[in-house]
Parts: sequence; structure tokens; C-alpha cells
Amino acid sequence: MTYRFLNKTPREITSREITTPLGEISYLLIRSARRFTIAIEIDQDLKVKVFAPKSLREKEIADFIRQKARWIFDKIKGFEKRFFTRGKRSYRNGAEFLFLGERYSLRYAPSDGKRLKISLTDKYLEVGIPFDMPAHAVEPSVQKALIVWYRKQAKEILAGRIFPLARFLGVDPSKVTVRSQKKIWGSCHYHSQSVHLNWKMVMAPQAVIDYIIIHELTHLKVPNHSKRFWQKIKKVCPDYSSCESWLDRYGGLMVLS
Repeated sequence: MTYRFLNKTPREITSREITTPLGEISYLLIRSARRFTIAIEIDQDLKVKVFAPKSLREKEIADFIRQKARWIFDKIKGFEKRFFTRGKRSYRNGAEFLFLGERYSLRYAPSDGKRLKISLTDKYLEVGIPFDMPAHAVEPSVQKALIVWYRKQAKEILAGRIFPLARFLGVDPSKVTVRSQKKIWGSCHYHSQSVHLNWKMVMAPQAVIDYIIIHELTHLKVPNHSKRFWQKIKKVCPDYSSCESWLDRYGGLMVLS
């Protein structure tokens, strides 16, 4: 893996608002002398960021955003749909959780250990509950333990897939991180050639995990969602639309809140 250290270029960052036929759009305008194209990004907090060359006129930027207004609103709506859950998740005995696309029920088991422990069996996420743990502390402790367990699985599973897929696609990310992301499964920073993956994606089937990774790695070559980008995706992952459909249907179950 090659690590590249890039010189930092000053960027101008300002808050903007624009009126479109579909409604108001608030965004951060980020100008840089290194950029030659304009691009829009929606981050994990649903904030719209517009990256533009320092020399580009305000009118050209505004026209571009208006042209992309439908995409912006659809993208935000899609994120909200995927990550929407009805009420607070239960962590009681018998509650269901996903792992690699399969459903597992929590199964509490008394334990003489000092710490709560989680292990995976054929049908259950078995939770060893210390005998002396107060009843009111069980569910919050199970939630924290599950997050730790999922993060550990994610580091192992994602590391085992991203580098073979990167070699297959002919890309060399400078940095790969597995972290919490509230509203997206992954992100890519084209100029720094870095990729960030959401640890919650290990709840999805392996084919969906691979699609998310391929999606972000492809952005190292094509930084937008142009026709050229989707042609590259379809060539490597011809059934990508079924992966998108799976995320639309089950994304709300992949939130530990």
C-alpha cells in the first residue's frame, strides 16, 4: 500500500443558500486553486458541500446547483429512508440483529465472568451477562458490547475485502479507515485518494458489502456519479441495483440506537 503526502492548499469555505424550483438548498462552498471541476457531496450529517475551482464564477456555480437540485433532494431523501428506524432499538433477550445479511436473535446467558461477552452461534448472538450486573444496566451494556463486537468484525471483514478489490480495480488508496458514519455507508476523497467505510455495513450480505467497497473505490477514478462512473460499476458489479434495493429495504435495521 502506498502512502502519499500531499501539500495542503488553502481553501476558501463559505456558507451559501440558493433558491431552486424544488426548494431552498443550504450548502458549504469550498473553493480551491487545485480544483478544475465542480462537484457536490452530501456528508453523513446531510450537509451539502459544493467543491469548485477558485476561478469559477458564482453564477456558474449557482446554475450547476440548480441543475443538480433534483439529485440533491433525492439523495437526502434516500439517506433518510435508509437510516430511518421506528422508535428506539430494543436490546432485550430475543431482539433481532443482522450480521452478513442473516438475522440473529440475542440470547442472554448468565455468566460468572466480570464483563459482558458476545459470541456468535448458528442462530444467536449469545450474550454472557455477569451474575452481579444490575437489571437496569443490562440493556445499555448490551448495546455498548454489540457496538464493540460489530466494530471488531468490521475491521477484520472489510480489511479482508478492500485490498483484493482495490488490486482488481487497479486503484491504490492512500488511506482506508473504518469508522462511524451516520447517513452513508462509505465515502471517498478523490484528491487525497482516501476511502472511509461505515462499520455498520457488516450487517449486510457479503455481495452488498463488496458493492459498497467497489462503489467507493471506483470514485478514486471517477469522482462523480456520471454515466462513465455507472458504466464502470456495472462492468464489475452487474447486479448492483439489487444491492441498492437491499440497502433501501433493510438499511433501517442497520442502526444501533
